[in-house]
Amino acid sequence: MRTSIVVPILMGSFFGPCFLGSCIDGQGAAPPAGAENITPLPSDEGAGDDNVEADPSSGSADLSSSEPFRSTASTATISTTQPLSLALAPALARAIASPLGTGVSVKWLAAGELCSTSGMIDGQAQHFSVTDDETRAVAASNGDGQAAVVKFTYNGPTTRQQLLADGTPRMQIGVKLRSQDTCNSIYIMWHLVPDTKIWVQVKNNPGQTTHKQCSDRGYSTYRSSIPWPASVKPIVRGEQRIMAAQLAANGELQVIIDGILAWKGSLPMNKIQFKGPAGVRTDNAQFSFDFGIPTAPLISCNQVTAAAKD
Repeated sequence: MRTSIVVPILMGSFFGPCFLGSCIDGQGAAPPAGAENITPLPSDEGAGDDNVEADPSSGSADLSSSEPFRSTASTATISTTQPLSLALAPALARAIASPLGTGVSVKWLAAGELCSTSGMIDGQAQHFSVTDDETRAVAASNGDGQAAVVKFTYNGPTTRQQLLADGTPRMQIGVKLRSQDTCNSIYIMWHLVPDTKIWVQVKNNPGQTTHKQCSDRGYSTYRSSIPWPASVKPIVRGEQRIMAAQLAANGELQVIIDGILAWKGSLPMNKIQFKGPAGVRTDNAQFSFDFGIPTAPLISCNQVTAAAKD
C-alpha cells in the first residue's frame, strides 16, 4: 500500500535496424560501452519470477471505480520553443515526426479518446495535462495495446507526494501496454526520482481485476540487455521529450527516447496472458503531454472501463 503525505519538493516491419527511429543521426542500436546498468529499487516484497526482482510500484487505480474524464479549454499545451541541446534537437524532431518508425501511422488521441481511470486528466484537442499526484489512463481502443508513444513536457512536482510502502519516493511518467486492468499490465516508466532511468515491470495477477484484490502485488521487474546510453539526458523542467515503446509478438520490447534506443529486453509472453489497450501513467509530477498509439478502431470510454470491472 502507499501512504499520502506532503513532502518538500524533491527536484529543482517491427524491430528493424531503424525501429522507432533508432538510426536517427547515424546512431546504431548499441549505446556507448561502459554506461551504467539499471539496478533495482528497494522492495518490501519477495522475489519475482525467474531472474527478475519484484518491486511494489505506486498503487494502481481500480478501473471499477474510475473517475470521469474532464475536458477544459484552459489546458496547457506542449511547448515547442523550450530550449534543447543542439545534439538532441535534430533527433527529437525526427522522433516526433515518426515516433513509431517508418510506415507505422500514429493516432494522437483527443479528449474523449483517452480514458482516465485514476486522477484527473485535463484535455483539449490532442493535448492533455495532469497535476494530480497519481494519474492513470488508457486509450479508448480495441487494438492490441502493443505500442504507445508519449510526447511530454515536465512542469514540476505535484504538491502532494505519494511514497511507496517502504518509504521510497518516486516521480515518473510512462506508458502501459496490454493494460487489461489494474492487476494485469505492462509498465514502461521513465523515472525522475529516485533515479533517471527506464524501468520495465509486468504486473501479473491471473484471475484478479481490482485493486482490492491484488493491491501492489504481482510485480516483476525486467532489466535491459543493453547499457543505458549516456546520450539520453534526464528529464528536466520545461523541455519537451518523447518516449515510445513497442512490444513484438515474441516478447522483445524496445524503448526509444528522443530517437535513441534506451532499453531493450525480452518479456516472457508465455506468462503474459492478459490483453488490453495501451495507456499512460504518471506519479508525483505535473506534465503536459500528447499520447499516441498505432492507428486502431476506437470505442467509448464507458466500454473500456466496463470491460475492466468484475
